[in-house]
Amino acid sequence: MDEFASACVSVRDRVVPSDMVEGFDAAWLEYVRDDVRLAEAATMTPCVARMVTSELHPPRDGDPVGRFSGRVPPLGRLLPDLGEHEPALRRLVMVTVAYGYFAMIDAEAIAAIAGQAVRPIVAGRRAEQVWPSWVTNMGTGTLLAQVAGKKEIGKVQNICGESLYQGLLDLGLVGRRRRKVPYMGRFYAHAGMLLRVVQRDPLLPEPASESPAITNRWPFEEMPAE
Repeated sequence: MDEFASACVSVRDRVVPSDMVEGFDAAWLEYVRDDVRLAEAATMTPCVARMVTSELHPPRDGDPVGRFSGRVPPLGRLLPDLGEHEPALRRLVMVTVAYGYFAMIDAEAIAAIAGQAVRPIVAGRRAEQVWPSWVTNMGTGTLLAQVAGKKEIGKVQNICGESLYQGLLDLGLVGRRRRKVPYMGRFYAHAGMLLRVVQRDPLLPEPASESPAITNRWPFEEMPAE
């Protein structure tokens, strides 16, 4: 199982422990635990892998993937010497993005139970096709706000902000002073939620910026996955 699908399993099992399934709606449970969801996540692994790499090893000149301002720095600028912690940090960021992605799967399941139409993943859409729209809309909340309420988005972002902070604290990489870490987690949560939205949108949204320099700053084929 690849790293993003594995991260989604980790999130799913945290939200729905295997020994506590009796307390959940059967239809909801069937949807979120369906292995099809993992296959859908796996197709987006090249996108997420490149984004996480950019967060841990941000370019010296220019912004990391999806960022157009320096208000919230990438994790690699807060912790420039990753050392032996790099695998754990990569997993931590990957799981944080996966939580946002899973939150939208959860929303789909709830909508289906309520009898609402659920837009399926576009069959055959490759990561290369999703990448430009995803990374260029990541720095704005406009697209996500069209399909999710402000309260729901904020809840997911807050959970991810606290989770990222606690993960770094457990690794001994940050102190009790919170600084900007929770805001990083919020950004990763937004990225995960947005990825699911773009993946299932029948018409890929145009990049948020019309500037070719921004759109092409992170060419999919040339950026290493790790």
